[in-house]
Amino acid sequence: MEKQTEEKEHIRGFIKLNKDPKIENITAKNVILRESVLRLTDWLIGLVVFVGEETFIAKKKKNTFQKFSYEEEFLNQIMFVFIIFIIVITMVFIFFIF
Repeated sequence: MEKQTEEKEHIRGFIKLNKDPKIENITAKNVILRESVLRLTDWLIGLVVFVGEETFIAKKKKNTFQKFSYEEEFLNQIMFVFIIFIIVITMVFIFFIF
């Protein structure tokens, strides 16, 4: 399991099913955080503990700028030039028609 962080150190709780009298503790050892990766695991039974914008991870999440490669940035500039060119050509044709 990756991303073992200190954020889940304070997680404590338990789960008790109606038909099973055994109480199962929920601790940092058996909690998987969002975006964690499990490897060499055939199957997993899971339970969503808490979701939403008020979770610890959601509060910590930062909005990041979108990163572009050099090629993508170059293509964006070419597209911008073509769009401006098309607008100018359209305006010229409209001017000559009317």
